[in-house]
Amino acid sequence: MTEELQILQKVHHGNLITLVGYCIAASGQSYLVYEYAENGSLSQWLHNDDDDAEGPNSCILTWNQRLQVALDVAAALEYIHKYTYPSYVHKDVKSSNILLNSKFSGKLANFALAKELKDDAVTRHIMGTQGYMAPEYLSGGLVSSKIDVFAFGVVLLEILSGKEAVIRDGPDKGKFLCTEATFILDNSSDEKERLNTWMDPHLQGLYPLDCAYRVALVAKSCVADEPSARPDMRDVAYTLAKVLEISLEWDGSSVLDGYTDNPLEAR
Repeated sequence: MTEELQILQKVHHGNLITLVGYCIAASGQSYLVYEYAENGSLSQWLHNDDDDAEGPNSCILTWNQRLQVALDVAAALEYIHKYTYPSYVHKDVKSSNILLNSKFSGKLANFALAKELKDDAVTRHIMGTQGYMAPEYLSGGLVSSKIDVFAFGVVLLEILSGKEAVIRDGPDKGKFLCTEATFILDNSSDEKERLNTWMDPHLQGLYPLDCAYRVALVAKSCVADEPSARPDMRDVAYTLAKVLEISLEWDGSSVLDGYTDNPLEAR
């Protein structure tokens, strides 16, 4: 039985992808069957610019939907870090491992790299996705819950900017998104205005800037170089819940024509 299967049999949370069944062949090969996530991955919604495509590729997620997905995943990570026994570290948090169901709830998937959380754990086998791996993991193989926090911070930056974890085009090609974000959030007097310019243009400005700024500050703290400077997922989830509450109130008082909580058709 694979370690992934063993973990999936022990964790149960509404924002973790559900294991429906499995089969272990005579060869020892495991086949896992998961719940169906009708709306694909968060990555598809944030990063595909094909205007002629149908489905996720032809729409965008609204600000409130993005915030809700972020909160969903934060709650899932808080659960595996704090409320399971033993606790686990996912080790591969990224937008393509966040799936969306028919109601656009976020589901954290792919536990292939997940490990039991142990104090001062170190690995020689560095595995993960470029742009999401924390510096202490890359340089020394240090494994803790804070590497998930770092990767989640990168996902938050993707949600804000619509950019990928490693920038693929333009003058910043090859630069990590978390590095670019540090130049935006540099404690200058105009950083909020610079953030507004940096935000995903597909949102068409339909978000409360103060809330986006608070999320950006959370993301910045998550991708701090020092693990001890990063918050726990419990604190992240609490802050995101408060920001979502404010954003929902903003949305309810908005007089913008055509603004709903359904995905916006790309223009």
